[in-house]
Amino acid sequence: MEQDKPIGIILCGGESSRMGIDKSQINYHGVSQREHLRKLLGPFCSPVLYSIGKQQEEDESTFSDLPEFMGHGPISGLLSIHHYFPNRDVLLIGCDYPLIKQMDLHQLIDNQKEELDAICYASGITKRPEPLLTYYSASFCDHIHTEFTRGEYSLKRILDKAKTLKLEIDDPLRLISADSPEHARRVRQIIQAGFDTFEA
Repeated sequence: MEQDKPIGIILCGGESSRMGIDKSQINYHGVSQREHLRKLLGPFCSPVLYSIGKQQEEDESTFSDLPEFMGHGPISGLLSIHHYFPNRDVLLIGCDYPLIKQMDLHQLIDNQKEELDAICYASGITKRPEPLLTYYSASFCDHIHTEFTRGEYSLKRILDKAKTLKLEIDDPLRLISADSPEHARRVRQIIQAGFDTFEA
């Protein structure tokens, strides 16, 4: 059943100040990055929606942050969609992960257990959670809302204190967040060399 699937949310509302252009519209794979991510999530998320900013064009696949959550980064998009779908789990991804593979995203769902608040990828020496590559349970979103009302706006800090399963990736290259023209050029070189995000 579609209701048993998590909602896929692609965060596209960032300012893209370092990149200089809308990161969600960059074409790495023959389509815009946000459409590419939608194709990756499509088989196991329903619906797949874009969280957008004020300057971006709206359609039936987009939503904007609700006024009560607006202005606090990724947590604003997560809580806005949770308001509309309070009983649904959410798989959240930033629009600037051009090398993440479909199997990586599916792993976030495959490892879901009732006792867990969230499943995420961890990066760096400290293995801090990547909040924009995370599966959030509906009940945990309730807790995040409570933390938000107390003035906590960092998903990373909230995840640090939660029952979070941190997954490691066999190739850290796939966790690259492309947020500058230099990153974009490097990503294109990797893809042109034969990298395929749909391959296992």
